[in-house]
Amino acid sequence: MTRLPLPVMLLASALAAAAAASAADKPLYIQDFDALQEVPDEIMQLNGEFTLVPDGTGKAMALTPTPLDTDNCLFGPPSKDAIAARARIRGSAKGHQSPTFGIGVNGVSGFILRLATAKKQVELVRDEEVLASKPYTWKSDTWTRFLLQVHPASPTSWVVEGKVWPDGEAEPAEWLVTTTSEKAPSPGRASLWGVPYGGKPILFDNLEVAPAAVK
Repeated sequence: MTRLPLPVMLLASALAAAAAASAADKPLYIQDFDALQEVPDEIMQLNGEFTLVPDGTGKAMALTPTPLDTDNCLFGPPSKDAIAARARIRGSAKGHQSPTFGIGVNGVSGFILRLATAKKQVELVRDEEVLASKPYTWKSDTWTRFLLQVHPASPTSWVVEGKVWPDGEAEPAEWLVTTTSEKAPSPGRASLWGVPYGGKPILFDNLEVAPAAVK
């Protein structure tokens, strides 16, 4: 067997490592709705009615505001841990009523990163228990970016991290809300959530699921 020169072996090893890292960072699911005529079957509508509507030069998925309820749908592949989900969401206030909306991982019983606009705070939630929260100033009728991820910290604990920021601004380097859970994540898909207080649709766009980025 012919042995490659050491510099060639080192280069091949570096290229293989770079390829593996690139594959690990590649999104598992992406959807921006622009090329579609209706909500795709891959999105499982659990509660509420979701439709596609024009938004600028593209399209977005709208949650119908009536009847008023806690509505949700699932998207992307099923996963257990070491997973991240992103979305862009726009809600609108009406008078003193304003919506609650967010993104989740690990199915309907998993972790949720939600923006409770009436309380002016961002919350990490599981089974309606608020695990962590931070104040947040929200502006009606604007898009907000969401990023939520969960990954193992040890064989018996998991780190949950979330951040939100105004669309068009740079993604914050630091996580806004974090918590550690000793309850294992359930296998499940990413989710979108909305409670359209105020009687106006909640819009969702730029859905993405990818491996968690762990430093």
